[in-house]
Amino acid sequence: MDSIKQYLVVTIRDERFAFGIQYVQEILKERAVTKIPTKVPYLMGVIQVRNQVIPLITMKKKMFDVEETGTLHNILIVNEPHVNRLIGLLVDEVLEVATIPDAIIDHPILFQGRAGQEMVSGIAKLTKGLVVVIDVGMIFSDKDRQAFEKAIASGEKRLNA
Repeated sequence: MDSIKQYLVVTIRDERFAFGIQYVQEILKERAVTKIPTKVPYLMGVIQVRNQVIPLITMKKKMFDVEETGTLHNILIVNEPHVNRLIGLLVDEVLEVATIPDAIIDHPILFQGRAGQEMVSGIAKLTKGLVVVIDVGMIFSDKDRQAFEKAIASGEKRLNA
């Protein structure tokens, strides 16, 4: 019997992506971002949520190498499963929660050999079109996670100054 899971469907650069709902803690609107020095190009800075410093990642830059422009749209606070740490993911728009059976998710053959392939777990064929399913646990490398820890420490110093 196929498994059926719920996903939060969002847009990033007019493309539709799905994140497993079990990883999404909450959805926030605009937040003040504290900029920090970093060598990670898609790390916008840190935000403070209920006295917790959380790194904020622009998914446009991470996935498409496109700079973020305009106002901050929606921030997904997700639990990064490898380190059990909350991370903010900046997306353009939150569309819906969709129930997607595993049977309609194809393996991501199209992404093999491309940058970002490790985070794509499949392509879902929904009535509203195709949706790229993202594996939250594979968005970041160990090197990324180390940079986030430095960013959090730097952000805590700046916010407490």
